[in-house]
Amino acid sequence: MRQTHLISAAGENRNASDEAIADSTVFSEPATQGARFRALTPVGADPGPFSEVSPRDTFRIRLSQGGTRRRETGAKREIQGEPKIPGAEQDPFLFGFLAHHDGRLAGSMSVRLDSARGLASDELYRDELDPLRGGNQKLAELVQVSVDMNSVPRRVLAGMFHTAYLFAGAVHGCDYCLLAVGTRHAEFFYASLGFDYVGGERVNRRAGAPMALLAAHLPTVLESLARIGGRPEIATGDPTLFSHGFSPDEAAGVVKRLTLLGTE
Repeated sequence: MRQTHLISAAGENRNASDEAIADSTVFSEPATQGARFRALTPVGADPGPFSEVSPRDTFRIRLSQGGTRRRETGAKREIQGEPKIPGAEQDPFLFGFLAHHDGRLAGSMSVRLDSARGLASDELYRDELDPLRGGNQKLAELVQVSVDMNSVPRRVLAGMFHTAYLFAGAVHGCDYCLLAVGTRHAEFFYASLGFDYVGGERVNRRAGAPMALLAAHLPTVLESLARIGGRPEIATGDPTLFSHGFSPDEAAGVVKRLTLLGTE
C-alpha cells in the first residue's frame, strides 16, 4: 500500500501488506460531465437508475480520517484539493471514507461508532436505540452519505456500503448499522442495501424534512454478501445490490487493510 489509507481496490490481487497505504479512489463520473453531488442523509437523493460497468472498472475506497494515528497523536495527512469529512477531527469515534474512480471524487460517507457520546440518531430515535443497547447490541451509524448522482455504477455503490458494513461489523463487532434518511428515499435503502425499518416518521427540524430510521442487521447482511458478493451475473431478479459487492477474497482484504490502518 502506498502511504495514505487505501481501503479497497477492486480487481487488484496484491497482498495488503505489500501495498503502501494510499489516497486511492472508488467511483467515476463521465469525463465530459460535471459531478452533481446530493446529500443522501438526512434529506436523501432520488435513487434513479444505476448504470452498469462491465467489465468492472478498478475503483478504490479510502479511509480519509480516523484510525489509531489520529486518535493518539492528532496527526493527519492533507491531500491537495480533497474535501474534509465534517466533524471527523473532533470526534474520535467518527471515521470518514472517500470513494474515487479514475482519480475523481465520487462519493463519501462516515461511520460513527456508538460510545458515551451517543449517536446522531439519538436526537430523534433514542427511545428505539436504548432498548437495543440494553440488550447488549453494539451499534454504529452511517452519516454524511453523499454520492455523485450523475453516474453511480452498482459496483461502486455496493462497494461503498460493503466497506461500511465490514468496518462496523467485521472489524468492530457491531450488531446493527443505522441510517436516518428522508422518508421518500427510505424504500431504496430497504430494497437495495439490506436495511429494515426500526423507527417511524419523525421530523428533523434542522433539515426541515420527515425522517425514518433504518437499521441493517450486520451478521445477516454480511452473510448475504459473503454468499453472493462479487457475482453480478446472478443479479437477475435480485432487488439488492449485494451481488455487486466484494467477493469473499476482496472482503477479506478490506478487513485486513482496515485492521492494518489501526481502526480497531
